[in-house]
Amino acid sequence: MFYVNILNIMEFRKSNKRDLEEVWDLLLRVRKNMEERSLFMWNDRYPSKELFKEDVDNDALYVYVDNGAIVASIAVSFDIIDEFFYYSKSKEKEALLLKTCEAKADEKPVILHRLMVDPSSQGKGIGAKILSAVKEAYPNHLMIFASYPKNDTANNLYRRLGYHNDGVYPFEYEGEWLLFHAHF
Repeated sequence: MFYVNILNIMEFRKSNKRDLEEVWDLLLRVRKNMEERSLFMWNDRYPSKELFKEDVDNDALYVYVDNGAIVASIAVSFDIIDEFFYYSKSKEKEALLLKTCEAKADEKPVILHRLMVDPSSQGKGIGAKILSAVKEAYPNHLMIFASYPKNDTANNLYRRLGYHNDGVYPFEYEGEWLLFHAHF
């Protein structure tokens, strides 16, 4: 099992089935906080409990634990078509996205999803720490993700950490989403 012990009381690790209820409770707190800030990017359909279970089953969900409590999580995946062009299965759209991100021939993509930080832990650098830990877990990869355009706090963090904002991108998602990428 991969983990990074950031301090004696904090760790970044792959999630397991025992974490699912705590991750779900984290989502509910984060979603409520986002709605209070008029950020309506997540709803009762997405993300679902089943999706988090699939993430765990695929070794794709990571959690950040502080004093024994999960205060943040992030999911990763590796298939651009499944994640961004699910309906069309378009290789051409995948190639265009990789060109937009200036992908290098030797880089493999890592798609980041559902970065969540507990509202009571926001502003403490945990978002930056979890993104740094993912970068360490996947060196020499192209990090790609979609971000909600109105989530200024998150988008400013991504830019500060060296992620390039490619603007609104035509993903096969409902609504408008920004494309961010970085080469690490």
